[in-house]
Amino acid sequence: MWMWGWKSARRELPASVTGTKFQSVLDSEGFRLDTSKENCLLFRRSGSIWTFHGERAPIAIEVRGNQAEIRYDTRWMIGDTRDLAKLLERLLEQST
Repeated sequence: MWMWGWKSARRELPASVTGTKFQSVLDSEGFRLDTSKENCLLFRRSGSIWTFHGERAPIAIEVRGNQAEIRYDTRWMIGDTRDLAKLLERLLEQST
């Protein structure tokens, strides 16, 4: 199945997750702060567009207030393996 655009997952940040801790976890996972605006942080991690595992693709995480959204940082993906939701949940767990 071809999908144009991104498949994304959004989660609310638990009250126990601090911005500093979450940023530290993202840094340890290879994400780099790309854009910092008022109430919005954008982190990116490079990857391969030729992969069978979504976690290995280029990924972007946008944090706005108490919401985090993760998406593939590419124009298209062939299939959705639900890796993004699992990755975001794992990152949030590491941040608590």
